[in-house]
Amino acid sequence: MTTDNSIGPYVSRKTRRQYPWTSELDSLLEQGYRAGLAGQRAAIDCIQRRTGWPRQACWDRARKLGLAQKRSMASRQWTPIEEQRLINLAGRKNVRFIAQHLRRSVAAVRKRLRYLGQTSTRVREGSTKNQLAELIGSSPKTIQKWIDVGWLKATYEGKNRSDDSIRIPDNQFLEFWRRHPEQVLVHRWNREALEWLVLLLGEMADWKPIEPPREEQKNGRSMATAG
Repeated sequence: MTTDNSIGPYVSRKTRRQYPWTSELDSLLEQGYRAGLAGQRAAIDCIQRRTGWPRQACWDRARKLGLAQKRSMASRQWTPIEEQRLINLAGRKNVRFIAQHLRRSVAAVRKRLRYLGQTSTRVREGSTKNQLAELIGSSPKTIQKWIDVGWLKATYEGKNRSDDSIRIPDNQFLEFWRRHPEQVLVHRWNREALEWLVLLLGEMADWKPIEPPREEQKNGRSMATAG
C-alpha cells in the first residue's frame, strides 16, 4: 500500500458524493415544498424511490434552490392569536409544554417570549388579579370583591403587598366557580379563555361541580313526577 505524502498525512482523500440532479427532479422537489410539509415528504419519498439517494441529498438540494429557506421563514411567522395563547400560558406552564401545545420548538417559544418582553420563564402558580380579570372578561375590582367577601382565595408573592403581587391559584378559581357559577359567565368567554379552562379541567380530573342539596333533588324529582 502506498500513500502520496505530497498532500500531507492529515488531509482526507474522501470527497463528497455528487448527485446528478435533473430539471425533472428539481421540479418535483419544488412542487413538493410548495405543497407544505406533507407535500415535501411525498416528493422526497418519490425521489428516493427513483434514484436511491439519501434524504440528505434532497435537503441539500432544497437549500441550494432556496426552497428550505423560504419555508423556514414562513414557518417562523407568529399570528396575534398564537401570541395571545403564548402570553396566557407563559409563567403558568413550562416551556416544553407550551412548545408542544403551540406546535413550536422550545427555542422558538423562548425567542418569542423575549420579543414580547417575557424575559422570565419561571413557572408560577395561578394568575394575578389583573391577568384573571382580563382572561375572564371581568374587572380587577370585581375580582377584588370576590376576594374581600371570601368567595375567592388568593395569596401574596413575597413581601410585596401590591395588587400585582396577588395571585389566585388555579384550584381556588375552580372552587370559586363550583360554588358561585352564576358569577362566572363562561358563555361569554373568548377562545383563549375557554382553552385555558379546558387545560385546568384536564389537569384536575377529580374536579366535579357541587351537587344541589338532597332536598332540592327530591323537590326536583317530585315536580318532574307531577308534571
